[in-house]
Amino acid sequence: MKKIREWFTDARRQALHAAFGSVAALAVAVGWINEDQSTVLLGFAGSALALAQGVVGLALLRPSDAARWFPTAGRGLIYAAAAAAGAVGIAFGLWGDADVTYWLGIGSVGLTVVSSFLSVVNVQTVPASPDGVPLSRREYRAQIAPRA
Repeated sequence: MKKIREWFTDARRQALHAAFGSVAALAVAVGWINEDQSTVLLGFAGSALALAQGVVGLALLRPSDAARWFPTAGRGLIYAAAAAAGAVGIAFGLWGDADVTYWLGIGSVGLTVVSSFLSVVNVQTVPASPDGVPLSRREYRAQIAPRA
């Protein structure tokens, strides 16, 4: 996973997004999709790439940092990807505005429940150092180990 994270940098994500833009321009020129569909597809691609980059980064976090990831960055990335997917569905006529509004509302409530649950379960899983950085489990165990 570390090699994937090292490869999937911000610059690589932006390059992939630019490549999708080129493919979308070609698809518009050939007549496979229209300009509005191209715009929403590019928005969705950007959101999906950001979400993927966040998930890859999550796999490398310490447990105490991972417990805080979802209520902050993770939740926002999921909202962005869901909103972009809704726009793609509307642009291609797969569903209407009311459907997107309904499912985004359901998703919002679901994400709030998950976020609240994680906050309760992971209330300061390990103490923080004096400068506010959470200790690793090894550092915490060393701190509470009986002194000989």
